[in-house]
Amino acid sequence: MREMICELRIANLCDAQGAGGISQFAILVLAYGNPLRRDDGVGWVIGERLATTLPEDVADVRVLHQLTPELAEPISRAGRVIFVDAAEATCQVSENLAGLSSVLTSKPGEISWSEIQPGSFTSQPFTHQVDPASLLAAAKELFGHAPPAHLLTVTGADFGYGEGLSPALENAVEEAVKQINQFIERRRLEI
Repeated sequence: MREMICELRIANLCDAQGAGGISQFAILVLAYGNPLRRDDGVGWVIGERLATTLPEDVADVRVLHQLTPELAEPISRAGRVIFVDAAEATCQVSENLAGLSSVLTSKPGEISWSEIQPGSFTSQPFTHQVDPASLLAAAKELFGHAPPAHLLTVTGADFGYGEGLSPALENAVEEAVKQINQFIERRRLEI
């Protein structure tokens, strides 16, 4: 049912704007991850919520298992792209008189934003998984346009097999949706 809602929203957006798909001013949201690996599915949950709340003429929300080279074309037609994904907690290791110590620099449920610049585009045969910077580079190289892009990540706690988010991520989903909606509204006011 969830995938059907997202597919329907995408089809309606394309119909409303003609055969060319999304307009140059629309925002493309690519929410991705693996919902069968617990917190890795946070992108899916956020994407599904956005698909039901964002106006169709404002955003094209796509919920995906992974980023693939085929996304370069719709990225090239977007006015802006927001990638939504889970992130692993990071820690900083330092040495002191007592020995090695590690400190978590990102905590489960923490929401981070970063701007993404096009990376290098190299065609690699037999691969279907790419990163956001490579997709932007492909959009620029193949279609002549790479829009401004941003990555929202939510730091996960549990990436084991299973469905459902950890409590820290369940609590962070609404805040992430709120931040994306506010970000989109600010960008709309700039136009």
